[in-house]
Formats: sequence, structure tokens, C-alpha cells
Amino acid sequence: MSMCVLMVVLVVMGGFLETAVGLNAAKCEHERKMMVNGCKSVLSGKSPSAYCCKRLRVSHFSCICPVITPIVNINKAVKILKACGRKVPKHLKCGSITFP
Repeated sequence: MSMCVLMVVLVVMGGFLETAVGLNAAKCEHERKMMVNGCKSVLSGKSPSAYCCKRLRVSHFSCICPVITPIVNINKAVKILKACGRKVPKHLKCGSITFP
């Protein structure tokens, strides 16, 4: 999927996200934009940069999952998260997918 499509989906869905406790829609949108900008190389098949890994480690799942899971291969996403040092909680509901 192209970067343009991913960014459009993230921006359009921004106002419809269920946010984490203490986060508002604007903060979630900011997190998504920073993650997308920091991780563009991953979408073209490259390894994540140090900055991308940082964004993946600090972003709230509740902000990024609902819009990413429909367009990104979730198995690849989990591998990248783990490679960046992010723990994926068991039974995490991320969009329409529940992690084992």
C-alpha cells in the first residue's frame, strides 16, 4: 500500500478514534503523524530507523491501532514492534485484530 494512501487514511480516521485515558483526539492525531513521518522507510520495506523505533515504543496502541490494522500486515507490524523493543501485550485488541 502506498504511503499516500496510508497517510490519507490516518488523517481521515483521526477524528473517529477512541482515545486512551488522558489522551484527546488531537494528541492521538499528533502521535500518528509523528509515527508515520518517522517510519516512512518501513513502508518501502526498509528496516526501521532509531527514530521510528522510538516513535513505535512511545505511541499509544489505542491511538494507532484502529487505523493501521486495516491497511498494514499485522504480522509484519508485530515483528517490527518487537524488533524495536516494544512489548505487545497478550490479548491486545488492535483494530479488528486480537493478538494471541
